Amino acid sequence: MKTTTLPGQKNSRKQYARTAAVTTIVTLVVFGSVLAAITLQLRSAIRQQIIDRDAAALYPFAQLALDKTEPASFGFDLGLVEDSDLLAVALETSELKNVLGVRLYDWKGELVEAVPPTLYFGFLPSEDFNQIQRLETISRYYPNADVASLEFSGQPEETKQGHPLVEVLLPLHRDGSNELLGAAQYYIDGDSVAMEFAELDHNLAVMALIAFVAGGLIVGVILKLSISKLGELNRQVEERGRRLAQANADLALASKTSAIGAVTSHFIHGLKNPLAALQASLDETEKTGDRLQAAAETTNRMQEMIEQMVSVLRDEETGVSFEFTFDEIRECLFNKAGVRAEDAGVIFTAGPAPKATIDSHRGNLLLLIAVNLIENAIQSTEEGNRVSLEFTQTEDQVILCVCDEGSGLPDHVRESLFSPCRSSKPGGSGLGLALSSRLASHIGAELALEKSDPTGTCFTIALTPDSLSPVKSEAPKDVSAN
Repeated sequence: MKTTTLPGQKNSRKQYARTAAVTTIVTLVVFGSVLAAITLQLRSAIRQQIIDRDAAALYPFAQLALDKTEPASFGFDLGLVEDSDLLAVALETSELKNVLGVRLYDWKGELVEAVPPTLYFGFLPSEDFNQIQRLETISRYYPNADVASLEFSGQPEETKQGHPLVEVLLPLHRDGSNELLGAAQYYIDGDSVAMEFAELDHNLAVMALIAFVAGGLIVGVILKLSISKLGELNRQVEERGRRLAQANADLALASKTSAIGAVTSHFIHGLKNPLAALQASLDETEKTGDRLQAAAETTNRMQEMIEQMVSVLRDEETGVSFEFTFDEIRECLFNKAGVRAEDAGVIFTAGPAPKATIDSHRGNLLLLIAVNLIENAIQSTEEGNRVSLEFTQTEDQVILCVCDEGSGLPDHVRESLFSPCRSSKPGGSGLGLALSSRLASHIGAELALEKSDPTGTCFTIALTPDSLSPVKSEAPKDVSAN
């Protein structure tokens, strides 16, 4: 079986493909951004560990050199530059590999010794001294430091032709004591640190690239599977929507077919009585003028019903519709039922119509229902009594009420009122109310028995707002036929 792809489905698939591509790109961008942020944070942490490594390596040497001195040689004032032990600490630690120079400060943060002596012009910033007082080490890295600036300004300055430099500040105190005795400031060649930084950046870049490619492939595969699954679900939804639309169309066609069948059955039911009367008249051997007149009237009634049936079926087939006012509904019912009421010697009255309209399709079927009810009422009413048609309009309904002054419906009829049954009237089929009930359901109305007792019977047809719309018109006066 060949499957036809509709233009709407093609557009939907193209849009779905674009959405999938955008989703994939956005996901990869977000993943790459998160990976880059994590890599940069890791790079910063590892770099600081590399810088702090020199401080961790120098700290034990400085403490060891300090512990070799005699305690009596150190008071609270380390400013005694002639103290040979303090100078020994500076000289011993300055001989370590890659150490370019050392400055020693006393417990007050004042410079007391420098190796080489050219570094004697220096100072300890207050922020650094506060951290040293808490016995904390300080490490800094200068990627392009001008070493010569240490001899003049006391602090390394960054230049384009500078050299990598590491600065380390260590608190000096006795082992097991938290009393600050001084501070040592070291300047270390930073070539090895710069090389480690370059290697670290290269390794992190390679790792990040591998992680991005691997993660991108995993994310891509997951998105591919998810998008494929969503695409399959979307296609299933489209297919089910198409089937649902087809089912709705089939149901609408079945509903129209059912309505046409009900209309046809209604007209056949209506033609049954005139045909029976015509046959009875023609079977009589006496051919009087009155009988020929009755046969002509019966034939006219049949012709009217056939024309009405053709009109209703044409509206059903073409779907062309226009509006009926309830004034027109009332006038049509009065014209149809008035003559029959007059022939039967029954008084027929029609009350004022509401200010509302109904489309012609529903209006034609409403006329069929109302005519059937009125004819039943006329047949059930004795000569001289009354049959009435009343209209009532509420906020959400328009109600037609057909009442007679007959003797009421038998109990067995009321038990299966709107179901096919054996008629108690001569020549009746027992289908009139059942067909009227089906037609009422088709136009969105409800046919109900309001009352039935020895004083008479009343039927109501309640129309919902779905088939009505307000119209500006004057309600007509009460009209009656005798």
